[in-house]
Amino acid sequence: MKSTLSTFILFLGICAASHGQSLIGATIPFGLPLQENSGMSLSMGGAASAANADYNVMLMNPAGLAAIDKTVLSALFAFDFLHLAESSGHTNMATVTPRQIAVGIPLGKFGSLGISYNQRTNHNVSAQYDTSFIYVNDNSQATFSTGLSEVGGVSVWQLGYGVRLWNTLQAGASYERAYYSFDKSRVSEFSFAGSAVAPSRDSSKTQSAFNGVRLGLVIPVSKLRIGLSGEYFLSSNARTDSAVYEFSGSTTSAVPVPGTEADFSYTLRMPPSLTFGLAYDFSPEWLAAADLSLVFWKNALTGNEKADVNYAPSVSVGGQFLPAPNLLTPKYWEIIRYRAGVRYTRLPSAKAYEIMVSLGTGLPIGRGAGVFDIGIEGGARVSKDFPGLTEDVLRIAIGFDGGRKWSKLTRGNY
Repeated sequence: MKSTLSTFILFLGICAASHGQSLIGATIPFGLPLQENSGMSLSMGGAASAANADYNVMLMNPAGLAAIDKTVLSALFAFDFLHLAESSGHTNMATVTPRQIAVGIPLGKFGSLGISYNQRTNHNVSAQYDTSFIYVNDNSQATFSTGLSEVGGVSVWQLGYGVRLWNTLQAGASYERAYYSFDKSRVSEFSFAGSAVAPSRDSSKTQSAFNGVRLGLVIPVSKLRIGLSGEYFLSSNARTDSAVYEFSGSTTSAVPVPGTEADFSYTLRMPPSLTFGLAYDFSPEWLAAADLSLVFWKNALTGNEKADVNYAPSVSVGGQFLPAPNLLTPKYWEIIRYRAGVRYTRLPSAKAYEIMVSLGTGLPIGRGAGVFDIGIEGGARVSKDFPGLTEDVLRIAIGFDGGRKWSKLTRGNY
């Protein structure tokens, strides 16, 4: 228990790490959407709402809580490699993104409880300090230097409950608390004929918190499982504080310029969503799953940023192969889980989308102690609003899924 708590605290401590940059994502309300996945579903293209897994806990569908029979811990980190290509050049970036951590606790015949934390979106763009020259005459020139930083996104806590009904139907619900933050800062400096004007910084900070609920069902029909999950957020007030600051003497002492300070409030609401999924066990060795999700942006309140679509669909298809699930003494390679999938996601724009292909493995740890997940996802992010820009994405995901049965029900008399 002590090691589990230490892992949980360590994860929260590094959740402030920077996210992968995306210029296309910077134009989207609330930031670039991130996939809510365990290691299993991420390497299956993102299909998760009907695919029961011991460690999936409550991601995408809180009804998954009803399937666990032991205390489980799931965590996932993603290493993002991004290649931004324009007609005039290209840029390479590499960052690490903590994605999620979740804990599930079974309560026997009373169902299961779960708690999770995950990054839902990110908005992270930074431009290096750049200088432009304006020649006034042969002997003097003016220079203008500027730099830009935009950092923010949405993180979500969930507290959920799942239970089996009539011994077959799985039902679940979770309360969600979402936090949105966005910090924007632009630094500029102007000089003429060798005389520099004190640099200034135009800064704004936005914060908001939302309450939401997610409901889910998993309906078994022979070897087929049907998953349904819906999410809805209430509206909330957002507050933005902004000002222009001048630096006096050093770049660490900034003083607000009189008359530039402002703070105002407005209403935000994240969009509701609906997910329909299928999972089919062809045999103990083969599993196939597919998800169709719709994000209803027409019901969102986004402040000054507007999504130019009424809804954004996402389609995920994937599968898993386990060579020897029933052998008593299998070789190690026979109990490795081999996975693959493909995903298409429409971003909150009629002209922007992602296409991703994923491969992955689940490496067993000990006898039922857990699985070490490794997934690779690659593809492209495209927007017709930026015809000269392509974002090629390579993502390496590393996750740990572990669990233990703390008690065992006794049946019969002795």
